[in-house]
Amino acid sequence: EAVGGRMFDRIVTHPPYVPVSNPTWIFRDGGDDGETIVRRAIEGLPRHLAPGGRFCSLTLISDRQDEPAESRVRAWLGDAGAEFDVAVIAETTRPPYDFIGRALQKGVHKLDELLYWNKIFRERKVTYLVYGCIVIQRHTGERKPFTIRLQKGPKSGRPETEWALGWNTAAAAPDAGAVILNSRPRCSSHLHVAVLHRMREGRLVPQEFLLRAKYPFDAECKCPGWVIALIQECDGLKTGMEALNLLREKGVLAPDLETGDFSDVLKLLLSSGFLEAECPGFPAVPVPRE
Repeated sequence: EAVGGRMFDRIVTHPPYVPVSNPTWIFRDGGDDGETIVRRAIEGLPRHLAPGGRFCSLTLISDRQDEPAESRVRAWLGDAGAEFDVAVIAETTRPPYDFIGRALQKGVHKLDELLYWNKIFRERKVTYLVYGCIVIQRHTGERKPFTIRLQKGPKSGRPETEWALGWNTAAAAPDAGAVILNSRPRCSSHLHVAVLHRMREGRLVPQEFLLRAKYPFDAECKCPGWVIALIQECDGLKTGMEALNLLREKGVLAPDLETGDFSDVLKLLLSSGFLEAECPGFPAVPVPRE
């Protein structure tokens, strides 16, 4: 009530987030599931965050059965959700039993607290507890909103967060697909590829592929073999469109793969830090801190 109908360019909160049955400490207790205060703050953003503004919150929220944390955050924005971009940047992601076990080891929590947490996590179908930063921005102009989940890596910080928000903002533009196809992607120096081989007719044959990178964020992704072939063509000289045509000529791609779907794959590889490219209107990946 104190701010009435006022709007702000920045809203920042580090709310209490400990689940409690009987609130006692205002600096700690976050309601029955620990999310009461941050949820109310986010529900109020349509009334109080100005266009072009940004909300940041360092807190603990949960993934629940069939409901990842970032989707739950978006739902809290209600009917105005299309005006907002949502990013959840996780520092740690732990199952509930690990959270309770660590609390038990500290020896500072009463038994009834531990039993309550076990009860509430089961009732709410909590699968993981995510500690990290929620960043929400109210975008201007007509475009689709984006929702992303990132995992902090060893060198992830503010520059990397600004890059991720800026990159995904540019990628949400209507012409982003064409821009990416005309770029000249190259492999990131932070990319690692793990390959699982299986025996077939007496020979080891590549069967599964896993992409990994620790920068700008900690990312990994399973992919089909044709994505590996695509990555090998990303030498910084060919455009995305030239790589597409080359893979089609070689018969590597499925005949029914649309250009737009291919562009989406390139977009994913770039936004995850597996590839890099200089795209007009897109921010460049920052230089890692020493």
